[in-house]
Amino acid sequence: KGCIHRHRQVMHTAIASAMWSSVNSEDRSLCVLPMFHVTGMQHCMNIGMYTGGSGVILTRWNREAAGKLIERYKCTRWTSVPTMLIDFLASLFHWTFLLAGGEPDAQRRSQQRRPQQFAINLHMFAPPRRMPPLRL
Repeated sequence: KGCIHRHRQVMHTAIASAMWSSVNSEDRSLCVLPMFHVTGMQHCMNIGMYTGGSGVILTRWNREAAGKLIERYKCTRWTSVPTMLIDFLASLFHWTFLLAGGEPDAQRRSQQRRPQQFAINLHMFAPPRRMPPLRL
């Protein structure tokens, strides 16, 4: 799109996202999104460099390969687009319908869940051209 992102803006978003989602140096991220796009650049590259975490890079989306890499490298984080997530979940379960949405109390509920449970939270704070922190 040719959108110019200043260093301060990029770093603010990377640091805020890392702090908000509690990323640390022990985390391993599955990196599937293109790093020449904002979400891939921030969540697959900049946050990992800022926190000292590791990235497992999958150059092209392949749900079977993603599952093997998650298992082999014990990935703890994955930032995705909805189509990848739906494709991945479809390979694990035989869904006929899947709907996900936000809820006002998602943070409290995610803190109450047990370790064996997982939650999908989608949060957007600004228009896309402003490089918002986005977590899925």
